[in-house]
Amino acid sequence: MGKATINKHHIPSLFVWALVGLYSISLVACDSFTHSSIPDYPVTLDINLTADAPELIPVLGYKTFIEPQKISQQLGYGGILIYHTVNVEGCPYVAFDLACPHEANAEIRLHVNTDGTAECDSCHSIYMLLDGTGFATSGPAKEKLRKYSVSQIADNLYIRR
Repeated sequence: MGKATINKHHIPSLFVWALVGLYSISLVACDSFTHSSIPDYPVTLDINLTADAPELIPVLGYKTFIEPQKISQQLGYGGILIYHTVNVEGCPYVAFDLACPHEANAEIRLHVNTDGTAECDSCHSIYMLLDGTGFATSGPAKEKLRKYSVSQIADNLYIRR
């Protein structure tokens, strides 16, 4: 029986196929990691902390946005919750969809507790806000809150999905 040999001209194509395979696996892994039961709705919210939301300025401050105040505002699936975390690195503000991921209903919203958590009025799942993660800490919920991107420039916050 003869030896199996690999043609040296096939080595680059094998390397390329290996990279494509690894890239495909990483895409699948990222997609499953970022999956949310909250549907992909557009989010566009620009606010000035001093004029539009002074309650956000102190640490642990929060504000909810359910009805658009301007035609350009898009508030996700169940509305937007902005929370001032204890995070000292980068932007201390986080934004989450107000809809509970366990319920996945735009009309079932969270309310903020004084201990740095948010709670669903229907399933009573508790989510961590204080550290900015949105992880479920108790109740039937298994996934974290749907998080949106927040950028801060001076006194202005820009929330996007």
